[in-house]
Amino acid sequence: MTTTFRGILIGAAQLQQVTVPAEQTWRAIQQAIDARNFDVVRCRDGIDLYVDDEGAINRAPFNLPLTIIAHTLGHPTALFGSALALTADDEGDTKGLSDEQAKAVTDAIEQKPSPEVVDAVVATLSVHPAFVPIIAMLRSL
Repeated sequence: MTTTFRGILIGAAQLQQVTVPAEQTWRAIQQAIDARNFDVVRCRDGIDLYVDDEGAINRAPFNLPLTIIAHTLGHPTALFGSALALTADDEGDTKGLSDEQAKAVTDAIEQKPSPEVVDAVVATLSVHPAFVPIIAMLRSL
């Protein structure tokens, strides 16, 4: 019996519950986010967002929902492409999300972001003129 982990794939258009095999997890992460190399964005509550390490360089599209999730979960950064939300145990081994962690990820995008999160996203994006339309949209929330 193959062990799998519960994760959430975060694309620009949707969140999707996925299962990730426990063996060769790194390869499953690469395939899920369509990336050769990935990095881990460590968020609160033990939630890890696996993202394309070269997303901005490879011209992956800016992912506003993912960026809002990262800010809501305590990691203010602009993110590109897709991400896979998982967690890790005390030894650093990748594991599946708990019910509470999965809810925190989905709540971060399904609920209207707090004014503090909107302000933080605007501050993060304001350094680049290409984000002006997105900033205007966020300020109207």
